[in-house]
Amino acid sequence: MRCRYLLAIVSSDNGPLAIASGSHKNGVLDTKIGTGAGGMDISVGIPGKWVTGAFEASDVLIFSDTTVHKALPNKSNMIRQSFDARYQPASAPIAAPNLNPYSGTGNWQEIYSEWESDAGKYYWKKQSLNVVPFDKRYYEARDQMAFEMAEKGDLLARDTLLRIVQRDSNQDKIERAQSFLDAMDIPKVMNLKD
Repeated sequence: MRCRYLLAIVSSDNGPLAIASGSHKNGVLDTKIGTGAGGMDISVGIPGKWVTGAFEASDVLIFSDTTVHKALPNKSNMIRQSFDARYQPASAPIAAPNLNPYSGTGNWQEIYSEWESDAGKYYWKKQSLNVVPFDKRYYEARDQMAFEMAEKGDLLARDTLLRIVQRDSNQDKIERAQSFLDAMDIPKVMNLKD
């Protein structure tokens, strides 16, 4: 489950979240290269009617990870402030990377370095978790699409190629992506895992 916590008032002017009603019933939809989360956009018709509303600070919106959602344009000079958290039963399988801080934010030792108490640190290590490898199939399909697009000179592959160079652990893929970026005259970027 995904929980979006609102830290400030969100109105129709500063980009509320919109949900495609009933879309959670359709599972994972087909994707294409895009600018959405994970470098993917939905490539099929989005089921459901878009619904939204105003939110007060401290409101919480709870929805499943297969719920199609988007932020509407922010037409104000206010920042829309919120944060997302994911929840699941402790008995459900969890992908190994989800036990680490978000990419580029440091490691647990760095995060905990200024905590005054040890309470709560590494709480999940006391659980009997079913840790499984991360399922990369959707990202691998996205990456393959980007390589095919780049071979045809399609500049829309750029963002995904950058993601590969910055985040992938496969050196051959990184080098292939960088060669396409070089052909597009995109400056070299560093891998965030280095």
